[in-house]
Amino acid sequence: MTYLRLRTTVLAMAAVAGTGQTASSQCADGSPPPCRSQTVAAAARRANPPLAERTWIVVPFDNLNASQDVDWLRSGSVNLLYLGMSRWTDVRVIDDERVADYMREVPGAFEAKSLSLNAGLSVAKRAGAGRLVMGDVIKLGNRTTVNAKIFDVKTGQQVRSVREETSIPDSIMSMFGKLSQKVLNVATPAGAGAGVVGTNSIDAYQEYAQGMQALNLFELPKARAHFNRALALDSTFALAHAKLAVLLGWIAAGDPAIRQHAEAAGRLSGSLPPRERALIDASLAFTRGEYVRSCDGFRALIRKDSTDTDAWYGLGDCLYHDNALEPIDGDSTRVRWRANRNESLRAFRQVLALDPTYHLAYQHIVDAYSTQLLSRSFCVTGVCTQYVAVVRPSGDSLLTVPLATPRDSVLLREHLDQYILRGARRDLLTQGKDIAERWVAANPSEGRARLMYATALASLDQSPLPTPTCAARSSPTAPTPGSTRSSAAWRSP
Repeated sequence: MTYLRLRTTVLAMAAVAGTGQTASSQCADGSPPPCRSQTVAAAARRANPPLAERTWIVVPFDNLNASQDVDWLRSGSVNLLYLGMSRWTDVRVIDDERVADYMREVPGAFEAKSLSLNAGLSVAKRAGAGRLVMGDVIKLGNRTTVNAKIFDVKTGQQVRSVREETSIPDSIMSMFGKLSQKVLNVATPAGAGAGVVGTNSIDAYQEYAQGMQALNLFELPKARAHFNRALALDSTFALAHAKLAVLLGWIAAGDPAIRQHAEAAGRLSGSLPPRERALIDASLAFTRGEYVRSCDGFRALIRKDSTDTDAWYGLGDCLYHDNALEPIDGDSTRVRWRANRNESLRAFRQVLALDPTYHLAYQHIVDAYSTQLLSRSFCVTGVCTQYVAVVRPSGDSLLTVPLATPRDSVLLREHLDQYILRGARRDLLTQGKDIAERWVAANPSEGRARLMYATALASLDQSPLPTPTCAARSSPTAPTPGSTRSSAAWRSP
């Protein structure tokens, strides 16, 4: 917003509100886009993967007597069992966010208040899971009972049924840790703690779950309030610390609290499953500005599970913010960007392909197409050279060739000429506008999406950049090590 005149932006936002048919359109069933029928139709065109016997999926449990006290366990059961079961390294358990995606792809599954066995098996086959866990929760008086049934997806036959119960509300989450052991029918692994969720407070966990829903929809103030309440209830809750660090990176880049929460998450993550510990470790490296180690950590998670949306998002983010230069073949007079901006965009797009509700991934795609220049100093034995790259389109990719100033002034002027006079700027801004438009269509009520769409429209209506000579002298501010997700830091003034 710093780079646009307020009047232009307000007019653009008014245009979105008044004439944006994409943002205000509805599906045939009255719901906002993307339409479920379209999502289901697209999913139907993809063949189900082969069933993997050691891959497990948990679907939401039924609240049999519709007790409001335990209604949160309908979706909470998926996350709690996932956390408990994924302690074991010789099985793969599909995380709760991916479960929601697969349920959207099976007609009627996502909206159903009670899943049938056929629907559960269909969701499992969509995920390629050889084992399915379904169950129910019953609350009678002060006693809560959880029943879980395990099915062989290939045959559709029930393998076994297990149960746990408690009369102590604060024991419900630890009860799922015990239940996960019975579901897998194996002994507790060495070194695994009992508190696999990372908190023994039901209230803290519920605040965390609500915070996650808000965070993925870019409702940052709402998410922050939930995470803060979760930590007020349990200051040792590692997952809440980790997500609060991510959130603050979007709204207060450079805030010391980002590092503090990331460090706390790393310090308190010992009882969490391996995946969660690895995510926290890679995110902590990101917060410290250790982008290479951060990206390596996220890549390792992707190699283990190519559908891990959190890992794909983390990879896109660390690549986006790593703006260091490195010599080519040891020649300090020829440099390149250490990170690949196009790989970053592919990672963000993969997030949205896997999970259309993971709206954090939209932002930096829009940012990348809105960026004009990248700038960075490269120093050798105390002598520093300023490099500038003009962002230009090349098919589906972006060209960001770093040029030394003033040494490469002629070539830099040529790149600026391509950007300004040959339509590259408008092409890039149009692509950014199209991404923002898809973001709005995914959730018309999302304020961040509408603001970015309005910004993109305003950018397209603005006058061209200054002359190449002036533009070549401008030096956009690059993120300092340890800074996080401020998109403005990557745009030219």
